[in-house]
Amino acid sequence: MIIKRIIGRVTAFARAETGQSAVIVALLMTVICGFAALAIDLGYGYYQKNDLQTAADAAALAAASQLPKMTNSEARSTARKYAIKNLNSPSECTIEAYVTRSLGEVEVKISQPAKNFFSGVIGVGDRTVRARAVGKYN
Repeated sequence: MIIKRIIGRVTAFARAETGQSAVIVALLMTVICGFAALAIDLGYGYYQKNDLQTAADAAALAAASQLPKMTNSEARSTARKYAIKNLNSPSECTIEAYVTRSLGEVEVKISQPAKNFFSGVIGVGDRTVRARAVGKYN
């Protein structure tokens, strides 16, 4: 008799439609949180890229504008100095400057490890954000 009552309650619970929305909401919340995490990581990646590109542009223009007055090593040093001034976190960046005197160009390349807030949870590995700018003296 007790077993029949338990079986009757279990089957009645299985047939009841109450609580279905809670299960659907719980499943959809994981998907919504995943998209939110992806949006945060991608948005911050674009922010980092913009920061690096601004610094690379400023460094290339500053070094190229003074190119006739400087040696190649001074131009590279000037490019590094201006890149560091324009970066939010210069300690994490790799800054490279190349001078092509025959073309009157200074090329600046900056790279930085991308910060992942949530991507590591879903298995996305480390990424690197890069920016490149070329300044030309006419």
